[in-house]
Amino acid sequence: MTALSIVPGQKVVSFTDYAGRNVQQKATYFVNKLSKDVDHASFASWLPATLRDPVEVWVRAHVGKSQDDKRHYLSAYRDGANTLTHVAVVVAKDGTFITAFRKVSTLGLDSGVRAGILEYKSYK
Repeated sequence: MTALSIVPGQKVVSFTDYAGRNVQQKATYFVNKLSKDVDHASFASWLPATLRDPVEVWVRAHVGKSQDDKRHYLSAYRDGANTLTHVAVVVAKDGTFITAFRKVSTLGLDSGVRAGILEYKSYK
């Protein structure tokens, strides 16, 4: 697993997704978010892997305050013996990282997250 490394003085944190698209956000955004929210910090290292190798990617229109389409990258990780952690990473149409969240579950992500237009799936 690749760590989410932010070095002093870094202005922007960038990732490349599975299709070669650039995903970025201000470094201060990550520093502020991760320093205030231990839950987000605990799975921050999964962000690059989720973007690079998602299980599914959904394009959802008009999600949240913005009227722009957003791409939702979904993946799952084993966190301990039998705990399955699902991670969703949300990216704006222009490639700006918006948020990420996880859901520890034996059932998976609910259909509310798996909605919109399925852009990509890693399975057949």
